[in-house]
Parts: sequence; structure tokens; C-alpha cells
Amino acid sequence: MDQDPVTHPSYAMTEPQLVAVLTRQQHQYNDHFRAVTSRELARRGTDLETLLNSVAVRFQDKEPQAATIDQALAKLDEETPLWTLWTFTNFFEEALVVQKDSRTWVVHHYANDEYTHSSFVANRARLQELLSRFLRLQSWDDLVETTHQLDSWKALIDSKSTKYLAKVAAELDKAQIPYTVKSPLISGAQEKWLSVIVPEEEMAAANTVLDDIEKQLLDLYHRATELADTTNRIEEVRIYDLLVDIVPHNPAVFYNRGSALLEMDHYQDAADSFIEAVSIIVDQESKEVRFDGRPRGRMGGTFGMAMTLFDSLARAREKTPTATPPDYPELIDDAELFLLQLTELLPNYTRILHCLANISRLKQDLPRVESLYEDILAIDPKDQLAHTNLNYLKSANTAEPTNT
Repeated sequence: MDQDPVTHPSYAMTEPQLVAVLTRQQHQYNDHFRAVTSRELARRGTDLETLLNSVAVRFQDKEPQAATIDQALAKLDEETPLWTLWTFTNFFEEALVVQKDSRTWVVHHYANDEYTHSSFVANRARLQELLSRFLRLQSWDDLVETTHQLDSWKALIDSKSTKYLAKVAAELDKAQIPYTVKSPLISGAQEKWLSVIVPEEEMAAANTVLDDIEKQLLDLYHRATELADTTNRIEEVRIYDLLVDIVPHNPAVFYNRGSALLEMDHYQDAADSFIEAVSIIVDQESKEVRFDGRPRGRMGGTFGMAMTLFDSLARAREKTPTATPPDYPELIDDAELFLLQLTELLPNYTRILHCLANISRLKQDLPRVESLYEDILAIDPKDQLAHTNLNYLKSANTAEPTNT
């Protein structure tokens, strides 16, 4: 075979240019030009298939991993968790970010690190064909019906509860309202909130669906509070378990659940519920309010808190709050009383003491904090958290004041 002249344009091309000639731009060149280009790649010690077959795959925010195209395609299976992201990068460093929604797959396309558009793909087989073509630098436009600019869609709700989001997604599906869930890895949300987004023109209809779901959950909550006036603690706890499963960030639910469990003599489960309520209260500094979720006042407590049952729906829905969040100490006092009662029943359960120490720190009662950490270490000398916090407190107490 005759050698190609060094004056042929392919000799001066970069590797990406050679690949473009053999893939995306091949219709611009005749068979002879492409054949010479292919031989030029071989002269440089590689070939098209080898170059295309070296892709990068990344799950969520983990480090990208090198893979072949077949290995990359195998990553997508039906067990992929909802609303998690796979990122597939081809030879030209374009990326498809793939997300599994409740009924479909969503594909986000990025070129030069810039978002271009998104598409919905009905099933895994079609998605794998699309992804195969993308990685092989072949056209895949015919595999999607419509492209969307999701930057123009609006947030319906934000939540950390995947089960609550799944319920919302199912109801939006029934109403035939288009939607997807925006991952915090895309939105940049620092608190790991997932956002349900819908087209702006569908927002009114989507809010109607959301109102119906909230009414269902409120009815469930009110049913639980009605059971507080009966002796049916088993049913009351069952309903609170349902609420905890769907809306896991409401302290009133955990507080009331703990009260019921305490009456059933389920002491450790009760303690865990009160501890969770305290933890949420501390975290929920500025959550907006949707309803008057008054916990049960079995100890004469004044826990009259108005608190959202639905994570932070109000901030996305732009509705006027019906009340203002109360001060922490009043809310936490009732839980603290229960936890102090439980220390008598569970004297070696150090989780309670850790929670009481956090409450005392919140109230700036540092001598009490030190005493509680010492109590923890008397029970468990290997408790590293108690050691660390106690040493910090003692060092802070002995530190010489500095002049500024």
C-alpha cells in the first residue's frame, strides 16, 4: 500500500480533529479522506475504537472512574436509587448526567461544562441505546421526543424525605403533570434538599395536587392526636410511624410518638423519639409554618408549637406563614423533662445524657454540660465524643483571657 503523502491534511490534525473526521464530521469527507485519517491514527499508535472506548463514569459526587463503553452501560440497572446521578463523559469531554425518576429516566446534557438541555427517556433499554450512541459519538436525537430547558422550571417543594417525594411524584403522575426532581448536586443546595420542579405553566395544577396530599397528611396527624384521648396507644404509635416515615423532619411528630411510647413502657424507643425531636428543633431555626401542630401535653407542658409538617414546603410555595416559630427553650423544656424521667428508667443509656448535654449547652449551662459528660464517662470510659467535648470545655475554662 502506498504511503500517504505528508502533505495530506490529516498529518497536521490533532487527535480530537482526527476523531471528529471519523465520527461527527464524517459526512463532510469522502471515503479516501477518512481512510487516510484512519491510517494516520494507526501511525500514531492508536485507533478510533480504542479512543472511543475510553470513557469516564461517575456516581453522585464520587471520583470519576475510567471504563469501557460496555462497562459504562452496565452501570445503569433498575436498582439505581431514585434521584441519584450517573455522569458519563465521552471522548470530547461532553457529559450526560443520568437520573432515575419514579417512572422515567432523565438525561441532562452538558457541553464544555455548560448545561444545554434535558430529555425524558421512557425505559432503560432506550436509555442504554441513547447512551451507547452518545459515547460512540453518534447521533442520538431521534431517541428523544422533546428537549426541555429545566432552568426555566419552578420549584414546587423542597424536601429531604424521599418517601414524601415519591408520594408527591405518584400524585403528579396521576394528574399527568410533568415534573422531575432536582438533585442538590445539580442545584448546589447545601442542606441536601431535593427539589420537585415543574413547568411554570403547570404550577397552579401542581399546587392543587400538593394541597390534596397535605390534607391527607393533616388528617392522619389529627387522627393521631384524637387517639391521644383514648387508650389505643398501639394505633396512635402506628399512625405516628407512618408520619415519621413520610415526613421525618417534624419534631412534633417525634415528641408525640415518644409520649405514646412512654405510656406503653417502651422506654428506649420513647427516649430515641424525644432525642430526635430535640435534634430537629435545634436544626430548624427558621423553618416557616404551615399548621398548628401541637404536641401532646402529658406533663402539663406548654409545647404550643406551630411547626411545618411538610419539611420546608412553604419557602418554595411562597405562601404567607400562619405563625412564627417559637423560642427554643420553651419547646425543649418539655422534652427535657421526659428525658430526665427516662434517665431513672434507663440509667446506662448514654444517648439520653448526650442529648441533655446538648440542651444544657443550648441554655449555656456549661457546668451542667461538664457534669453530664462526666456522667457519660463514668458509664462508658471509651465514649470518644464525651472525652473530646469535656476536654474542650475544660481547656476553655482554664485558658488565659486575651487582650484585644
